[in-house]
Amino acid sequence: RHVEEEDDTFLNTKLSELDRHLHKISPIKKRAYEAACKLNPAYVQGRKLRLAFLRSQRMNPRKTAKVIISHFEMKQKVFAKHPLEVLAREIKFKDLSPDAQDFVKAGYLQVSPSKDAAGRFVVFFAAGLKKYNTVESFYQAYWYFCDCLSRNEEIQRNGIVTVMYSRGCHEKLEVALALHSINYCACSFEFCGLHWCDATWSMRFFLAAQKLYMDRFTRFRLQEHSGTN
Repeated sequence: RHVEEEDDTFLNTKLSELDRHLHKISPIKKRAYEAACKLNPAYVQGRKLRLAFLRSQRMNPRKTAKVIISHFEMKQKVFAKHPLEVLAREIKFKDLSPDAQDFVKAGYLQVSPSKDAAGRFVVFFAAGLKKYNTVESFYQAYWYFCDCLSRNEEIQRNGIVTVMYSRGCHEKLEVALALHSINYCACSFEFCGLHWCDATWSMRFFLAAQKLYMDRFTRFRLQEHSGTN
């Protein structure tokens, strides 16, 4: 992925355009975003967070505005049982439920020590293998993991490649739905490639349905890998 030169003039122009697009969105659709702005404007409207989202959308202010709104709407749902102030700051490990903390510690979500041929970080998921008590725990753990990744500027600029071991996901449709919802609607980095390994027939059906809503470039980046034991 090639990122345009991020000189101050270019960035300031894009940030101004982003402000205009955010302002155009109906207040009904951005209630969580506006609540977060009132709680902590320095964080929500800060240059650091907005640049992260702009980079994830290849400096497209219109798309970025939509993703930012989705980000705060989903964050409010994932942490609905937490104090409202959590909405307007980075998520901390102590914010997670005990079940979600155990999920993170178990290592079913982790970053490879090696990068791919293009120099991007490679992230491994085996979320379908881990038992958890509630789906809310998985959502919290996955959100925290993505939140930590998004703080890395190299990941913001270059995106990541994910390798998903899907065994168990067909029995936990909520895992697949959570991954899709957060990956494509609320993250401040780009998923440049997604490899589904050991995809079962039911998961292949789910992926085929998802491809119907993707552009041809995104479909090309979603690869299935299956075989026999």
